[in-house]
Amino acid sequence: MKRPRVWSGGDRQRQSEEKTVIVLNKKSVLCVSLTAGVLMGWQSMMATLGWTDQDKSVVARQGLLNEGLTELPGSQHLKRAVKDAWDSRPAADRVVLMRELSGAAKTYAMAPGFEKTYDEWIRQRFNAVNHGIKVDPQAESQAIVQEGAMEKMMAQVAAQAAAEYMKMPMQSLEFLFPNDLKNWQESDDPNHRKLAARAKAIAPLMKSSPEEFKKQYAILKSVEMGGPDTLAGIETAKTAGAQSQADSQKKQEQRAYDEHRLRPTLKKRLGEFVAMAKTVDFGAQTATKNGKIVFVNPAYERKPRAWKQMFRLGKEPVPAAVSAAEGWMREL
Repeated sequence: MKRPRVWSGGDRQRQSEEKTVIVLNKKSVLCVSLTAGVLMGWQSMMATLGWTDQDKSVVARQGLLNEGLTELPGSQHLKRAVKDAWDSRPAADRVVLMRELSGAAKTYAMAPGFEKTYDEWIRQRFNAVNHGIKVDPQAESQAIVQEGAMEKMMAQVAAQAAAEYMKMPMQSLEFLFPNDLKNWQESDDPNHRKLAARAKAIAPLMKSSPEEFKKQYAILKSVEMGGPDTLAGIETAKTAGAQSQADSQKKQEQRAYDEHRLRPTLKKRLGEFVAMAKTVDFGAQTATKNGKIVFVNPAYERKPRAWKQMFRLGKEPVPAAVSAAEGWMREL
């Protein structure tokens, strides 16, 4: 006997059944899993339902590399014959199919080809890249507070800014220089007074040797910001700053990869599926209200869509999926 559909709120437009993928949160992706009771499992039906390997791979990939329920492929992707075949199967057959689906899902998700596809997706979505490095947040925090670390960082920033001054057109520098000279002259800081004296000395170079003026003005700006006092020093600090930025970028990408890598994500989501599946009340009463079938218990109406989809799937296939998921989790 076919179980009634239970729709509420946003559910009523999704004419879809269970699926062998699970939904990660908004910071993750969709992974192939054993959650046939969670989301729309038809597209992974075995060939006995008329669903080919090509059909499965196309639709599965659409669902795997996404972020939310609204992006999941729905019943529009399924052949009419597959829908009818699933609905017509008795409970015992659906348990067998669920076990087959679980094996197919595991094989697909653990294949090296899918892991490469997954890694590319998280690279694009989360800027997550595996550089093979170990990121130690505690060591990084300690490095920042070490003596001289802040001064070194300021020198690198100042050097990079000074290098930009050397790239500016003279027209821009002719506008900026008088303002800097005025500010240095009027400052009570003795270091600024020294800069003012040096600025006055290089002022004639604006006309006689513009390129040399750029270099000398850039040095003054570097010194003002706590950077090197020579062109060689600026170049060294700039190179060190660029390397530091590259290293920081690698660490950030590695942290993102460590957070979203496939196996821990699968294990986490499989665990969430198992936990939710064990809360489903397959004996829950339903009623028709305003043309929709709803739960009699208002608390069940507030349950997540995945919970309702497991209810629709039925009490026989869901435990089979749970058993397979628990077995897979032990291997991850």
